[in-house]
Amino acid sequence: MRFIGTKPKVTTVDLVAECAPHVLKTTIYWYLKKSGIQKWRCRKRPLLTEERAAARLQWAHLHDGQDLEY
Repeated sequence: MRFIGTKPKVTTVDLVAECAPHVLKTTIYWYLKKSGIQKWRCRKRPLLTEERAAARLQWAHLHDGQDLEY
């Protein structure tokens, strides 16, 4: 579980080779399915563009130093 937490895109073959080479691949599949980790894909998020990054930085500079209630 710790290895999956550090590398969520790891394949089952790599997981078996890295963590438990003495365990069968079907056992890993069973454990992942029981834990609710199987069949979920990572969400693809768009990269931050230069224009959007500049707008966010401008907003941060504008609101810097505001109190928490703001």
